[in-house]
Amino acid sequence: MKPNQYVAPHVDTVKWNINAIDDNNASIHFSTSDVRAETLASTDPSVYVQALVEAAEDFLNGDEWREAAMERTPCEFRPAGSEATGQQVITMTDRSVEFDPRKNWDNQTISKGEVLAGSIIFTEPTDSALVISHRVTILDHNLIAGFTESSMAQTADKILRDIELSAAGKIAGILSTAASTEVFSEVKPTGKPVEIAEDLIDLLTMHINQTVGTSLSDFVVLLPVSMVAVLERAAQRAGVGEIENLIGASVQPYSGTDYGLFLLPKMFTALSYRENREGDIWKILATRNGNAQAWDIEIMTTVDIVANGKVKVKLTEDGLQTETVAFPMITNVKLFTPVSGVSLKVSSKDLAVGASYSNAATVSPANATNQSITWTTSDSSVATVSPTGSVKGLKVGKATIKVTTAEGGFSASYTVNVIAAA
Repeated sequence: MKPNQYVAPHVDTVKWNINAIDDNNASIHFSTSDVRAETLASTDPSVYVQALVEAAEDFLNGDEWREAAMERTPCEFRPAGSEATGQQVITMTDRSVEFDPRKNWDNQTISKGEVLAGSIIFTEPTDSALVISHRVTILDHNLIAGFTESSMAQTADKILRDIELSAAGKIAGILSTAASTEVFSEVKPTGKPVEIAEDLIDLLTMHINQTVGTSLSDFVVLLPVSMVAVLERAAQRAGVGEIENLIGASVQPYSGTDYGLFLLPKMFTALSYRENREGDIWKILATRNGNAQAWDIEIMTTVDIVANGKVKVKLTEDGLQTETVAFPMITNVKLFTPVSGVSLKVSSKDLAVGASYSNAATVSPANATNQSITWTTSDSSVATVSPTGSVKGLKVGKATIKVTTAEGGFSASYTVNVIAAA
């Protein structure tokens, strides 16, 4: 064996290759046993990776995953080369919609129109499709002690869960800026899990879009994964077991940036997965990473989000001129923690002419969503203050420096006594 030559670690013992040891180098080689006799654990990383890839392909490109996906969110699986299927659904109630200003034949600017019950809503994909690509690196040295079927199953479950949460987070990001998403801001509930759950259900119920659903069961709730533990505990206390039974709607958690909660109408929105020419949704690749002495496993697919609603509204009273505009189908409830006050580190400060000072401002509570503040001075000829709160003394005198929160208008101030420079 050459010095520093790589040998695949299918190992039950590790030992030095005495013949390769000299003053400059040494190498390690491993036994070639595929199974450790004492534990019956496999030790060949290539066997592990091959089994993991085959299991992922069997599940993700099989009927079991498709059924599970449809239970989570409305979706379709379309043949290669075809377009996502839009829906045409009749509205349930009257409602008004606002849109970018349009000019009608009478040279009037129209920015609001009525959509009557019975009007047809057309749905189409959002402007951005989602490419799901998840890579996992399997290091050889993590497997040299052996692995079992159970440990491999745990790895597979973790990979699938990470893909699900990450993909749902990217979908939430796309929906947060979609033309058919209607945004509301509400105070984030606090208290015990049962109290938080009750308040969240109340918020969701109050924001049901009656034109696309009449109860929470008509929607899929897309929510941050950080809420899952609280809702699970509330479900246990209520004796219903599952979050879905507690809320009365399908639930899909997501990870990453918190975009709030989404109500996705089951009858109007869908995920459209693209099949390849072999009829598979997912592509799984395993490549050797020699630099890291590892295997890289990449799992990927492409999905369109059919969530943009379009509807025709009248621009003239006689109804002869109509325009197709975005129709709000998805409800996004953004939760925020309100500001309750602001405080300063010091109440007064002596400052020499030409010197600078920055007082520390603290917005309360510490987890308030909007931490924005502004600074002002009572006498800019004595002392100026920058947008970041840095005060500079200009001439002898006194000035009051005030900080104000953007939300709520809470304020605090301190006195700057500008003295002559030494």
